[in-house]
Amino acid sequence: MTRHRFKVPSDYLFPTGDGVRLEYHNVRRAIKELCQRVGIEGVRLNPHGLRHFFACNFIRRGGDVHRLSRLLGHESVNTTQIYLRSMGIEMVQEIHQQLSPLSRV
Repeated sequence: MTRHRFKVPSDYLFPTGDGVRLEYHNVRRAIKELCQRVGIEGVRLNPHGLRHFFACNFIRRGGDVHRLSRLLGHESVNTTQIYLRSMGIEMVQEIHQQLSPLSRV
C-alpha cells in the first residue's frame, strides 16, 4: 500500500520523511519541537506524558474509569488507576460524588 501524499512512497501509515517506519524517538522529537513552537514547557513532553495528560483530563471532565480503560487499551481497570494516582484521592472522590446516581438520592 503506497501513500502518495508523502514525498517518498511508503507502505507505512505514518512514515518518516525518508519513508521508513516511524519510531518512538521520531515521535518524541516531533512532540518536543511542536511544544516549543507553541510555548509549552515541561518534563513529560513525550508520548507517554501526553497519554497521561489525556487520561487525567478525561476523568477531570467527567469521564469514567471503565471507558478510559477501554480507550487506553488496558486489559484491566487496575492498570488505568495507576494513571490516575497523581490526581489525588480527593479529586476522584469529588468526581464520584458528582456522577454517582446514589448522590442524587
